[in-house]
Amino acid sequence: MQGSFIDQGPSTSGTNRNATNDEVKKSSLNVSIEELSPVPVPTKTQRLSKGAQKGEELTKQRILRHNNAEFCGNVREANSAHWFGGLARQLRNETKIRMDWDTYHNNARLADRITEVGRWRDTLQACLDRVNREMNSLREEKFSTEKDLDALSIPIGVVSECISIRDCRQGAELTYDEGDTELKKELCVLESVKKLLIDRCQTSWEKLNRLEEVKFKLVLDINDKGETMEIDKEQLKLDRNCANISYKTDSLRIPSTSLPYETWLEHSKYTKLLADKELEDTLKLRESLFVIRERANNDMLAQRDCVDFTLRKRIYETQRARNELQWQQLKMREEMEKVEKEIKALEGALKDKDDARKLAESRLEHRTYRPGIELARDEAETGLKDEVMQLRQTQRDLQDKIYCSKAT
Repeated sequence: MQGSFIDQGPSTSGTNRNATNDEVKKSSLNVSIEELSPVPVPTKTQRLSKGAQKGEELTKQRILRHNNAEFCGNVREANSAHWFGGLARQLRNETKIRMDWDTYHNNARLADRITEVGRWRDTLQACLDRVNREMNSLREEKFSTEKDLDALSIPIGVVSECISIRDCRQGAELTYDEGDTELKKELCVLESVKKLLIDRCQTSWEKLNRLEEVKFKLVLDINDKGETMEIDKEQLKLDRNCANISYKTDSLRIPSTSLPYETWLEHSKYTKLLADKELEDTLKLRESLFVIRERANNDMLAQRDCVDFTLRKRIYETQRARNELQWQQLKMREEMEKVEKEIKALEGALKDKDDARKLAESRLEHRTYRPGIELARDEAETGLKDEVMQLRQTQRDLQDKIYCSKAT
């Protein structure tokens, strides 16, 4: 209705305005001419009739002017409403397009972010798998090395016992012969192998600890990235028609623990580089453990054969004088039995201290895993350290006593 009225307004209003202006000009011209022309003095009846006619003409002019002004005002208001409606439609369209494009771009950013985080998670998962495989292989090598290290106690004990027994020789038989030299050489070889294996076991243990630390960081980072992907996927599924969306208080805030994207990227790269760096020398360490074990076995076998040959030679030389030295041999055996009993007693006492020392050292070691500020040097730790030191001193005293007993 209003649009059709506005379309017909300009032509009609122009015609009416022209007619009204002409009538006003004519009436004003007629009035001015009548006022200027001399007229006879009207009568009272004529004056009343002329006044009524003049009032009617003035009333018509006012009505025409009022109608013309009201019509012009309506036209202006209609034009203004039409112009405002166009601006409103333009604003609505622009805001809708901008909103749709912003939503599309943010969805694309979320999808790209999910892809990037997933790619880093897969990379770190591959590193974690490699770390687990290397840790298992290193544990196996370490177990084999520790097994060989434990097996060294038997030959070391045998050689020490042989040296102790040979040291029990008396008189002219107590000589630094070839057999004694080879036995001590074998003992030195065994001790050096034992020390080397202990160092390698310690190195592998430290390496395992570093790998455990790297594994913890990898697992933590992978879990965080997995949770991040789940959150971003949930946000990507949301749209304007979801029921669980609402206004949030201070949604533009920046959390205190938030980090820049560059820091996140550097942290991910650092975690991967840390894992790669720790995995570089793990293979070399496992190979070194295997090589050292094989080399130690070869060296011990060669030295053992040499000692066996030397001892057999010495035994053969000694057997020739056995008939002459039966009494001295009998006395020597009696003394040897006493020394052996004493050594066994001391070794038993020394072995009894092992469990107590293991208990104290295990407690100390396990207490080092206390997190954060709880890793305090309290009275319990002081007492455990004192106990360990006392047990070590006791074991050293017993070991010294054992050596002294073996040397007598």
